Amino acid sequence: MIYSRTSTTALVLAVSSVLFIRSIDAFSVMDQSRMAIQQPFRRPQQVSACPSSTELRMGLRSDEEIEKQIGLSRQNHENRNELNELPTGKLRPSPEDKSEWKDDDGRTWKLNKEQNAAYHQPMPVWVAFVRAYLGKVLPFCKVPNLKFISPNANNGMYSEVCANRYTGELVIEQKIMGTFNFATDAPDAMKDGKLPTTGEHGCESP
Repeated sequence: MIYSRTSTTALVLAVSSVLFIRSIDAFSVMDQSRMAIQQPFRRPQQVSACPSSTELRMGLRSDEEIEKQIGLSRQNHENRNELNELPTGKLRPSPEDKSEWKDDDGRTWKLNKEQNAAYHQPMPVWVAFVRAYLGKVLPFCKVPNLKFISPNANNGMYSEVCANRYTGELVIEQKIMGTFNFATDAPDAMKDGKLPTTGEHGCESP
């Protein structure tokens, strides 16, 4: 039994490390001291492939090079929450489908996997990753915040929010709140409960 628990813990830690490395975002490796300038968002005609993961981790691309390659400026990336739509009132799980929560206006918000909400917890990211997996078998390890997405009717992009799993109240702390997603290439997001890690969403945010 001891060997089994040790093996399981090691596996969880290994998987968590891989997921953490894969979730690095293009702009977060660049200099964060620059001021964000308010500009109207203009969606580019095409979005090309993301820079390589090696280039992103080492910060070898300038803002201008990243914008040219992925079609998204630092300013629009950092100000994206201006487009984020928020739920009305609290979120509550639907009796028919526990992966779909409703706000007070009846809008559907799709629950993401708990490990996808690791950046939105009041704890270090690696701790949140581990607790997200352990919480499946150890209820007292569950993370407090859940992550949800819902498509915007006017542009096909995705609003994202986080809410407390026990109260349904919106998480509003700036460092861990949900962030808007420019992705329009995720037709199955509301069925799968996630946005793809490649394509538009993979280029812009964790």
